[in-house]
Amino acid sequence: MELQKLRRQIEASEIRMVQRAPLGVDQGALHDFSVRIQDLEGVQNDSQIMAETLNKHKDLLPNFRGCEKYVYLQSEINALFQKLENINGVSAGYLDSLNALRCLLQLILQTEDVIRVFEVRLSEEETVPLDLDKVEAYRACLKKMKSDLNMKKSLLNTLENELQKMIQIHSQSCQSYTLYDMDVGKFTDKVTQLIDRWQRAEKQIDNRSWDLERQIKQLKTYRDLYQALCKWICDAKRRQDSIESTKLCDSNTIMRYLHDQKNLHSEICGKRDKVEELLKHADQCSAAIKDYELQVASYSSGLETLLNIPIKKCVVQSPAVLILQEASEAQARYIELLNINFCFILVL
Repeated sequence: MELQKLRRQIEASEIRMVQRAPLGVDQGALHDFSVRIQDLEGVQNDSQIMAETLNKHKDLLPNFRGCEKYVYLQSEINALFQKLENINGVSAGYLDSLNALRCLLQLILQTEDVIRVFEVRLSEEETVPLDLDKVEAYRACLKKMKSDLNMKKSLLNTLENELQKMIQIHSQSCQSYTLYDMDVGKFTDKVTQLIDRWQRAEKQIDNRSWDLERQIKQLKTYRDLYQALCKWICDAKRRQDSIESTKLCDSNTIMRYLHDQKNLHSEICGKRDKVEELLKHADQCSAAIKDYELQVASYSSGLETLLNIPIKKCVVQSPAVLILQEASEAQARYIELLNINFCFILVL
């Protein structure tokens, strides 16, 4: 009766040992790992107690020598010892694998927390501001992000090493005992995904830094042209108004008036190249801004798909449109000035 009770206890431990609970790769899984590890440690403790009880029965076995039950008792005790040995080996294999997986999961979560901060920051900026000071400030921010990312890059090496360690431990455990599939592949996939996300963030920072450096030069050239042209238009408009206010009282005044109008007309016509140059640079800046916005949108969209998390976006008018509007307005003011001046010349 005692051996039968012991057998039932051992078989119950075998069932506990192989009970499979799905293990995730998220924060909640840490608790699941702890519970499963504690349960297996409990199985090992119970196994030790049952082994002590079984040894007592073994010590009593000589008392049954010559009895017809002796062979049966000896066989049963040996079989139960074999079961306990298997329980100890398998549970030890599971514990080694679970502890290695838990350490890997802790590193995965730590690495993901780091990379998520950079992904969020890279998703906050959607376009290029037309204010050069703001562009420079964001470039400095990107430079700081790259430095911070490089300082934490040792996490990736540690993560990869911990992954290889886990695979080796689990492989050794499986070679010694038949273990159920612990789905270690999803942990490998998660590490691969994190490495890819890290590299994508690095590439995004590098690409944006290079693009912004180029766009700063383009914007500065455009801004200088725009401000110079607008200043000239204001000055030319003031001179046109001054010439128009001249009272034509004699032939000398008329000749001077006509001379001034023709000189101003020649000057206005001579600025046509500057207007065309302004429009060309506005197109280049607009195209570069659109390319930048597409790159940022593609990165954010990729994160949404990868993480299945919607990324909040602010609906703002693109500077690519604003810069074209601005250049077109300057062109319209120039054409208006040209037409006014030309009309007065035709009248004369």
